[in-house]
Amino acid sequence: MAKATSGAAGLRLLLLLLLPLLGKVALGLYFSRDAYWEKLYVDQAAGTPLLYVHALRDAPEEVPSFRLGQHLYGTYRTRLHENNWICIQEDTGLLYLNRSLDHSSWEKLSVRNRGFPLLTVYLKVFLSPTSLREGECQWPGCARVYFSFFNTSFPACSSLKPRELCFPETRPSFRIRENRPPGTFHQFRLLPVQFLCPNISVAYRLLEDRESLCGKLPGIQWHQRPVQAAFLWCQLQHARGGHLSRGHLGDPVCE
Repeated sequence: MAKATSGAAGLRLLLLLLLPLLGKVALGLYFSRDAYWEKLYVDQAAGTPLLYVHALRDAPEEVPSFRLGQHLYGTYRTRLHENNWICIQEDTGLLYLNRSLDHSSWEKLSVRNRGFPLLTVYLKVFLSPTSLREGECQWPGCARVYFSFFNTSFPACSSLKPRELCFPETRPSFRIRENRPPGTFHQFRLLPVQFLCPNISVAYRLLEDRESLCGKLPGIQWHQRPVQAAFLWCQLQHARGGHLSRGHLGDPVCE
């Protein structure tokens, strides 16, 4: 009995000595968000950029390598179809359309999604080429990208309101660990709008002197001080003159 008590005490002492070292061990690359949202429209052109996913580092020497899962998923995590339409640039995290989605594709996916009025599909994106299987999608090494798929063409640029040109419909939230190397964790620009409405230029400016905390836009650089919220001005310029729109960037969640 005395030996068991002595052994337990020794183990506790060893753990106390190791805790400071364990706190310094790098946990590896991680996504700044666990979910992304974007819209898809019928007959969007192949090559259309959709969005960026971003990885943050636990150690300065880490370099991300992104890969997509092989399937699209729908309601109740149902596997709908092999992903034949969306690709990712492994080094930058840019998702783009590899081929156009036509009406027949929409109908096929909608039927397999049990006919829900709004077709929402998602795919999984991973931070390592081989470390995780597709069924093991858990933050921080995996994120889900949700697409609301509309059975209509992309709206005319002239019909879009300033808010729709500047900010996503779903306010983003972030999962950022404290005391880690700096890095870009968000891309403000809506890439499909920028691609399909080239005559409209969009510029952003942080309010309340937040420029000292973040790097140059359109990406934000995370530095050592936690930012609870960031407020933006969005300036639009096109042939008809300028519009001004104000929006709010979601609160980072510090891990």
